[in-house]
Amino acid sequence: MKKNLLFTILFPLLMAALVSACSDRWEEHTALNEDVQNISLLAYLEEQSEYSEFVSLLKSTTWADSLSSSLLYTVFPPTNEAMNAMASIPQTAEEKALFVAHHIVEGRLALKSVKEPMLKMKSRKRLLLDVDAAVLDGVELDASPSVVLNGNAYSMAQALEVRPTVWEYLSEQASSNKQVDFVHSLTGRYFDEESSEATGYNEDGQVIYDSVFVDKNLFNMQIADLASEDSAFTYIIVGDVAWQAEFEKFSPYFRRHTDKRLDPDGRDSVNIQMEVLRDYCFDQAYAPEEFSGTLVSPSGVSIVIDPAKVISSFRASNGYVYVMEDCPIPLEAKILPVKIEAEQLERYFGYDVDAGSAQGYLRINPKASGGKDFVLDNHGSKALVEGLVLSGGALPSAKYRVYWRAVNNFRTSMRNPTDVVLQQRLGTVKPIERDEEGVPTDFGLPITGSVSTTFHPVELTEYSDDPEADEFFVGTFNNPTFEEVFFQLIPDGESYTRMAVTLDYIQLVPEFN
Repeated sequence: MKKNLLFTILFPLLMAALVSACSDRWEEHTALNEDVQNISLLAYLEEQSEYSEFVSLLKSTTWADSLSSSLLYTVFPPTNEAMNAMASIPQTAEEKALFVAHHIVEGRLALKSVKEPMLKMKSRKRLLLDVDAAVLDGVELDASPSVVLNGNAYSMAQALEVRPTVWEYLSEQASSNKQVDFVHSLTGRYFDEESSEATGYNEDGQVIYDSVFVDKNLFNMQIADLASEDSAFTYIIVGDVAWQAEFEKFSPYFRRHTDKRLDPDGRDSVNIQMEVLRDYCFDQAYAPEEFSGTLVSPSGVSIVIDPAKVISSFRASNGYVYVMEDCPIPLEAKILPVKIEAEQLERYFGYDVDAGSAQGYLRINPKASGGKDFVLDNHGSKALVEGLVLSGGALPSAKYRVYWRAVNNFRTSMRNPTDVVLQQRLGTVKPIERDEEGVPTDFGLPITGSVSTTFHPVELTEYSDDPEADEFFVGTFNNPTFEEVFFQLIPDGESYTRMAVTLDYIQLVPEFN
């Protein structure tokens, strides 16, 4: 009886909702199909004399076939008046095809149903559509489209400008200076495996290719692909004096070799300039009214932008370029403190013992940094030789104060607890063997005194609420070159053979003169 009563109550409500939904969908269907003209987009445009200039360009491209097909498109045709107002009319076949494609999107577009404000035109460039104002890339359009069999057409009183990408601007339009010339120098010929055809194998079993080489730029490959229409960028170009000042400022910190030459043609010059260059590129498009205050580069470097230093700006299809007198990168903003978390297991490159085995424990603790810490327990019979090896990443050549947060709440060992005080030492090691992908597989002997020359006690205690209260100053570390540094944490295996090592994190704080 209760079930029947519930059905009696809910059934009218469900039917009302269903009727309302059907009514909404029918209204959408009616609006979409109202006044549909029984012709194709191409035929419609040909019939409208006000689009004759645009149609003339259109019919010189393959888009004429597409717009007369059964595929759905939306076209934004500029009027003859708009075409005649253009600074220059496309001349080459490539320019004509790009211009026409820039006024077409795939599918039948109804303004009120657009949810994604960025339209991807068939030119592959993305344009901002303001649905409420009926404005596309700053150009007003007729909010009421002409509806035909294979799409919609929205009249435009102004042609849409086909802007170059940030990369095209740098490559073809930017004035020559030290920074721009350096970016150009990074272009070279690279083997394109995807385009190359495999023709056999050599005696070592390696694939032999009918090789294809293509021009690529190292900046686009390693830092940001400024040619991508699917991303947004802000790129800064500074004057020659400012560029040289930044180069000299960071030269001591980003050398991969031990020589101290400041010769711009030296072998470290490219590395240093690349490090400066990466912080003049941002992965967001900042319009002129937004280009001020503190901006943060993808590498985490904060730079203060002074709009008064802007000489000129350029709006690209995928962002903005600003030419500035100078734009200093603060030393303290680029040479940052480094925290090496112990729970980042993918950054452990291995640990070896002279006999037996060591046991690693990834422990969950809400008071630990990141919620986890790590304990490497010793084996039973002999001292742990190499201990725990962690990567600190590529560290600038600088002097660092080194701290660890190592909390011993298990006594000497997880498996063999005693009242002996746990002691451990931190130093650095260098890889002596790597695999084919460059990942270290074996390490050399500890570099004596690289951080600490003695073992430090880690007394039995518990985590405190304040991480800094648990930090222990281990020593200082002078990193000679800009490269990946491997830290080694080892127990005092000379006085006690079953001692563990424990770590929450290592903190490196740079010191500046």
